[in-house]
Amino acid sequence: MPIAALPVGGRGLALICVAAFAVLAAGCAGTPKGDGANTSNMVASADNNQECRTVARTGSNLPRKICRSKEMWEAIDNIERRNAEDYTQQIRSNAASMDQDSRESPYE
Repeated sequence: MPIAALPVGGRGLALICVAAFAVLAAGCAGTPKGDGANTSNMVASADNNQECRTVARTGSNLPRKICRSKEMWEAIDNIERRNAEDYTQQIRSNAASMDQDSRESPYE
């Protein structure tokens, strides 16, 4: 049944549904959180040795503000960078070994 054929109350309901959908779609078009990884925004603290970051938590829509010393953040960043490099290397070596296995014939 087309919307024009609905009673006046039905058109009002259809208008409300369209408006609700537009609000929900606008909410989904906000700032992307990324692929589940922590994203951070740095904020300078009153103490020059402190650095605060707003960290997105997996499983929550609410970010968390974490303050640490600059040295601690540097260490955390280095550990995360190393973990990412190790993971990437592991994926590449697994792909290479799978490629090597596919070249070997099972009939030899």
